[in-house]
Amino acid sequence: MHRLRSFDPGPGDGRQRGFGARAAAALALLATGASADVSTTLPHTLYAGAPRGSATVREVDPGRTRRAAELPRADAARVMWQRQIPGGVSSNVLVDDVGRAFVAGQGRISQLAADGSLQFSAAVDFSSAVSAALLADGTRGLLTREARVMGWSPAGSLVFDVALDAPAPSASSTLLPLPDGELLTSVGSWLFSVEVFGEQANRSPRFFASLPAAVQHTLLVEQHSLAVDERGRVFEWDRRGPLRLVGAFSGPASAILADGPALLAVVGRSVERMQHSNGDVRELTRFEPPGLAPLLALPAASQPVAVRPDGTWLSLQSGAAPNAPPRRSPSDLLTRIDLVVDSSGAVVWWAANVPLHVETALGVVRELSDVRCAVPASLVPAGPGRLIAACNSGAIWLIGLDSPLEPEATGKPANLPR
Repeated sequence: MHRLRSFDPGPGDGRQRGFGARAAAALALLATGASADVSTTLPHTLYAGAPRGSATVREVDPGRTRRAAELPRADAARVMWQRQIPGGVSSNVLVDDVGRAFVAGQGRISQLAADGSLQFSAAVDFSSAVSAALLADGTRGLLTREARVMGWSPAGSLVFDVALDAPAPSASSTLLPLPDGELLTSVGSWLFSVEVFGEQANRSPRFFASLPAAVQHTLLVEQHSLAVDERGRVFEWDRRGPLRLVGAFSGPASAILADGPALLAVVGRSVERMQHSNGDVRELTRFEPPGLAPLLALPAASQPVAVRPDGTWLSLQSGAAPNAPPRRSPSDLLTRIDLVVDSSGAVVWWAANVPLHVETALGVVRELSDVRCAVPASLVPAGPGRLIAACNSGAIWLIGLDSPLEPEATGKPANLPR
């Protein structure tokens, strides 16, 4: 395991004391004006050589659009299999290009084959994960509660383990694969660019920067790496120079996505649009109380979908009034809503103690009553016409159009973790 050297130049008697001193020094140097650049205040090391390839794969969604290539049809969607994962589910589930589902739980990693058979499950040296990302070579990357960036091969072997000199990650911490082969990691107000390809000795944080406030979101907008802090300010970081302030939303952004060269965000009861080129912000629409759930999706360019707290989803096409199917009953406010869309207008959503819904813009609704739980953890595409839903408890379902699948006998990989 490679640990980042301490940045504290003076004596100290603890990691948190050193980190606090560094944070105070960094924040003191940050520009506070809206038109000023923010300095990259931490020292960094450059490793010579060409980029080692893109760290994103075709099904990865670096713009946070929640868009799948193809969702199950509402008139034919069914549960293909259901499994119970040991250790539960603590972050988003990863599904690779052959349908294998990698799951991080409480001190455990597990992987299911496309047919639902368990390929491996092993205890690991972390308490839980807060974010997961799939890399171009198939590596399953995790950001853990211990501020470690870890990766496993498709067969279950540990590939890298990088410790960040940072406070414990929160639920808003992120892990974003970048096109040049690095992982952008946010922990508190800190950004780290972590090298994960190449020789083991070179796998370490390469660049470091600090925002004035905690990072809430990271995403790519036309290959530009952006971070949004808890006050709604948007910064661009090319990891070769200082952070650049792009602009600011009117308040904290509870959800955000990339729509071509622009960003869309849920800000209070409004949806706002920011142009990346100049930071200009305008309000697209505003809703009456209780407003919107902290979710946005983008089935097609300039056609965002928002969700009300009662589960009603709405299409917010530019220049058009909000459009929604009939209100559902009951209309009680829901929690932990999650959804995925596709370009046909299909929407799959669920919430705490609410069954999974497969719907279309024409009002066709299919409710899968068996797919429900108290704490939904992940809703992720699993190939054309397929979707995986997972609960914090470890319950996981594959939703598709085919007949239910039975797991085939599969041998364990030779390098099964122990």
